[in-house]
Amino acid sequence: MVPRSMLTRRQIVNMTPTSLKVYAANDTPIQVEGKLQLPFFLGEQCIWTDALVSEDIEEVMLGIDWLKQNDCVWDFRTGKLSIMGRQLH
Repeated sequence: MVPRSMLTRRQIVNMTPTSLKVYAANDTPIQVEGKLQLPFFLGEQCIWTDALVSEDIEEVMLGIDWLKQNDCVWDFRTGKLSIMGRQLH
């Protein structure tokens, strides 16, 4: 999910409607405005990502499905995330 405030006008125009329902951990509904594909850059590599858009969130949220698809390993003890074998700092 991405906050609507992070999108450019062009990206907003390319957003398509969705009927998906999303809830926070406390079961509060999160309003979803639509979905679109966004580039996620990892150094020189671009990973095109399907994203839901909401005004109800303030930062990008990666879902478990995205983490699995992109072979992510998150070491919570050290706080390090590796995506497709590349470690982020």
